[in-house]
Amino acid sequence: IPASPPSFEFQFGRWLTRMGALFGVIALALIFALPKVQALLGHAGLLALSAAASLGVVILGERFERKGGASLFFGRTITAMALAWLYLTAYAAHFYEPLRVIGSPLVAGLLLLLWSIYVLRLAERKKSQILGLFAITLAYVGTAINPVGSFTMAADLILAATAMVFLLRNGWTALSTFSLIGTYLALLRRLVIDENGELVLDTSRTLPFWPHAVYLIGAWLIFTTAVILTTAPAFRGGKRLAFLSLNNGALAGLLALTAYIAGYGASAIGWTLLDAGLVFLITSRFAAFAQIEPVDVMGAYAAQGLALVTAGVIVVYTGITRGVLLLIETFFLGAAAAFSGDRILAISGYVAAFFATLFLIWEIAVTAHHPWLLGFGGAAVMLINAWSSRGEVRHSPNARDTVVLSTSGYCVLALGLIFTALSTELSDSVLPPALALVALALTFSIYYVSLFELPPLAQTLLLAAQALVLFPAETGEELPWWSTAWVAAVTLLLVTWWSRQRVTRSGPWTTVLAFVYALALVGLATQAVHPYLDAQGW
Repeated sequence: IPASPPSFEFQFGRWLTRMGALFGVIALALIFALPKVQALLGHAGLLALSAAASLGVVILGERFERKGGASLFFGRTITAMALAWLYLTAYAAHFYEPLRVIGSPLVAGLLLLLWSIYVLRLAERKKSQILGLFAITLAYVGTAINPVGSFTMAADLILAATAMVFLLRNGWTALSTFSLIGTYLALLRRLVIDENGELVLDTSRTLPFWPHAVYLIGAWLIFTTAVILTTAPAFRGGKRLAFLSLNNGALAGLLALTAYIAGYGASAIGWTLLDAGLVFLITSRFAAFAQIEPVDVMGAYAAQGLALVTAGVIVVYTGITRGVLLLIETFFLGAAAAFSGDRILAISGYVAAFFATLFLIWEIAVTAHHPWLLGFGGAAVMLINAWSSRGEVRHSPNARDTVVLSTSGYCVLALGLIFTALSTELSDSVLPPALALVALALTFSIYYVSLFELPPLAQTLLLAAQALVLFPAETGEELPWWSTAWVAAVTLLLVTWWSRQRVTRSGPWTTVLAFVYALALVGLATQAVHPYLDAQGW
């Protein structure tokens, strides 16, 4: 018989207990902040009394817990209240100047770290993830405000490793996610906030690169090991892959930001992204050891590695532009949305992809800024996002006949970038066969990548090539015979292939496509023969 849900009175009483615990912490803070109380007890006496009161309430909460029943929740609530007050006491001993009795920030940091270790051990003993979240959140707050950089980075790595042990032993996914966010946000704060508490995003500080890089690599290795080894049921599917993407994105982004603030140029930032991508590609091979969803984990690392290598090459040779920045943002938003299924992330990814494509087209067509690299590199990232967005239907029996709108959108943007790059760099005689051959290559890519939306959409490039041959611009020059011949050969090959293939989507629209291609072949034959006949022969 399933257990009946708790009554309204019980739930209301539980929330009253929590609110009472919160007000209890606030009331103690106000009492100890009174000047008369501070003058009576002194700084050391006040802190000692505060710590003793906290430990006494912890013991009282333990006794209530042992009684069980309704006393269990009340005991844990007042235990959490006492632990919070004990943390504030240790914090005030150094970081609150009116009560400062500990002069060394290192000693103060060790004291807060010991508190965190104690509460985490308590959480393990009680099997309480909520208590663990409470401890690790305050621990990251304590390390973030500590000015001793080397100590705080070491402490954060210890906290990350501890959270991952809990993930592997107890399957605490929420704790691991909070730890991942805290580990990277703590470093981000140290990167962009200077000693005076001001936001600094330029190279005015002499920030060393390698200590922060070693910290980032260490944190990434800890979380990557947990992603591959964990068998937690709550960590399967999209949650696991979203965690993986967040870890990879934080490493790549913060490494690039560290290189920038350390004073390195755009080329070094590009090499940083490229190296991170190579690391992800190598990791995709080790992901085969994952006991759960090894194929999906391998595919996620491989796709993100390829995208970062592409982005790194673009930055190395083109520098950092608005289009490139939005392109990198598009990739990480698209990957996170594909794995987590979050609508806000998905919409943000679409918007970023649209504007990235607009900026890249402007940079290619108007400023002629590395057209080949920006065009085909940007298209590669869009196609990787298109592949990721098919994650939900990739293993479905109806995957071939299912149209994913987001995938189609990314494919259209990729084709737009390819067309812009080709039309900017190639002459009028070379452009039509180049478009036809690219359309052929993208169509036949279905034998290697299950991106079923791409082959039909890639035909737009061949249609554009046919239009350029049949309706050439009036420049006074005739297209060479080989240009028309190449377009006709690709058209003949594809009109035969579409009627025989069984690997990608088909339907009545393929009949219409075959009819259009047949008309195009007649027109191409006419266009090829016409220049060589006089009026009487014609």
